[in-house]
Amino acid sequence: VVLFDEPTNHLDLRSVLWLEGFLRDAPFAWVVVSHDRLFLDRTAKRVLEINPMYPGHNHGETGNYSVFMEKRFVYLKDMQQNAASLANKLRKEDIWLSRQPKARGTKSQARIDAAMNMKAEMSDLNSRLRTSSSDIDFQNSGRKSKQLVVLKGISKAYGEKKLFEELDFIIGPKMVLGILGDNGTGKSTLLKVIQGEIPADSGERSIAPNLELVYFDQGRESLNPEWTLKRAISDGHDSVIFQDRPIHVASWIRRFQFKVNQLDQKLSFLSGGEQAKVLISRLMLRRADVLLLDEPNNDLDIDTLEILEESLEDFPGAIILISHDRYLLERLCTHFLRPIRS
Repeated sequence: VVLFDEPTNHLDLRSVLWLEGFLRDAPFAWVVVSHDRLFLDRTAKRVLEINPMYPGHNHGETGNYSVFMEKRFVYLKDMQQNAASLANKLRKEDIWLSRQPKARGTKSQARIDAAMNMKAEMSDLNSRLRTSSSDIDFQNSGRKSKQLVVLKGISKAYGEKKLFEELDFIIGPKMVLGILGDNGTGKSTLLKVIQGEIPADSGERSIAPNLELVYFDQGRESLNPEWTLKRAISDGHDSVIFQDRPIHVASWIRRFQFKVNQLDQKLSFLSGGEQAKVLISRLMLRRADVLLLDEPNNDLDIDTLEILEESLEDFPGAIILISHDRYLLERLCTHFLRPIRS
């Protein structure tokens, strides 16, 4: 048995496709942890979800990811109907329990015990149906400019290695540009050129006046592992400013499924997915015209990833996106760019 933990996280598309074919034809058993939905769709023969909403905190189905999601929908619908039916029975029992003891009739203790068991079952169902998810919402500056970023004849090389040459494109509002390419072909470098972090070797980069560029760095270099969660989220203050109003830092971190007792925890003790949420929370506090996102989906659980996708779909500015998540690219991108070297 071979165990894989997020094997597609840092693979380019060509490598992911190779891995899919390799696993489909593998002569050995394998288990994979992955949040890449299309990868699971094309490889898995059985899917197991670990989630506190299930009895025993897990639920499995035979089939690929799409089959699992269809059966999961039916399972949750049945659980909600069961909860509604149980709530209806409990209302009747509550009326009976509220009567005077003499009015309850004989065998009352057995019925009381049954009602208490129903209440316990109802409480368990409600706790499992009460799902927790991140609340992601990027702020836009409201800029009306039609041309936000313009690149003309942009070229970049490192020594003898040419990354891209004579690159031209214009970015405007509501445009989502997906940058494609194998690892090492300069996708992240291009984002840094657009941001102005590094210069191009030749060509012209122009941006609208006072343009707000917000950058999600896949290496999370802007996060100091020695910072506490509170320091990273709010610079150590007790509140943050979001959409022109103060929000207490304890309330803010709950939007990202953190607990108050984690505020003094160092970032080095957080998982990769939790660190990604910290970076997203910091970016949400800034007003943006253009979001530069370098593998924002890495390490995120599927529920958080779907909420991120919905937020990005609603973002009125422009987005430039690097990702190897094909589902994410197909859902969001209006244009694609694959830099080609001569």
